[in-house]
Amino acid sequence: MTTTEKTNTKFGELRMPFICYDSVFKALFMDEVNILTKMVSDITGMDYEILENNITLETNELPVNSLKEKIKRCDFILRIDKNNILNIELNSSYYTGLLIKNLAYLCNIFSRVTKKSDKYDENLNVIQLNLNCYEKNKTKEVLEEYKLQSIKTHEVYSENISILSLDIVKCYNLYYNDDNKEELPEFIKWGAFIYNRNYDEIPNIIKGVISERQVMYIMDKIDKLTSDSLFMSELEAQEWAVWEENSKLAYAKEEGISQGEEQKTKEMILSMIENRATLDFVSKVTKKSIKEIEKIIKE
Repeated sequence: MTTTEKTNTKFGELRMPFICYDSVFKALFMDEVNILTKMVSDITGMDYEILENNITLETNELPVNSLKEKIKRCDFILRIDKNNILNIELNSSYYTGLLIKNLAYLCNIFSRVTKKSDKYDENLNVIQLNLNCYEKNKTKEVLEEYKLQSIKTHEVYSENISILSLDIVKCYNLYYNDDNKEELPEFIKWGAFIYNRNYDEIPNIIKGVISERQVMYIMDKIDKLTSDSLFMSELEAQEWAVWEENSKLAYAKEEGISQGEEQKTKEMILSMIENRATLDFVSKVTKKSIKEIEKIIKE
């Protein structure tokens, strides 16, 4: 059976996988921190028992610097212990500025925790875990780690900030194209779970990754969410808002490219005229009429 056949109508007519929505992702993990802890442990390699005994949810709202600035909310901010903070960002789709936004969130969190004391703690570490649910991911590996380091020697400049990026789409494809699913790393299964479109497949994907009780909790939670007409209508509204915003960005990009090319042409015309090129020659090179060229010169 192919991956395209592994779909059903349980999640409605939503365009992207159900769990890839921020509101769904938060609803699944907010009340069951132990499941979130297990996922973090499997993806990051951090010791599960240490996480289980120490991890706490912190406020996910970042401070704003002016009245005009929009409220910024992370998906999850977890304090592992006094020296380690983990920020989880579920990136449902790619858009221009996504990476900058995530980097800004990471730096904001780092700045916030370091400002709590007059002394700067060199043992403080802030990690951002990006769960990327889009196909335009540029990473070659399924799981990539980034740090501040030298371009030439690759010597790490600082261990205090790091980024982990998990390609959820690659996880999903690997899971459904591997005959030995049981032997796959558990972080692959988490990615396949998040990108999965089939409600009935959930127990098969995360079987053995979490307990049967936790699997039943997830199934029950999803069942309640998909049965809530108000919640589902809100998801559809979110889809429309994202589609509208992406359309605006695409239009703005096209306009920007068009305007940028026009400006370059004008600059080239002026440069050629300054170097005593004839109007006929400039017209042939730029495909502009003599009248258009004369107008640009006068401006």
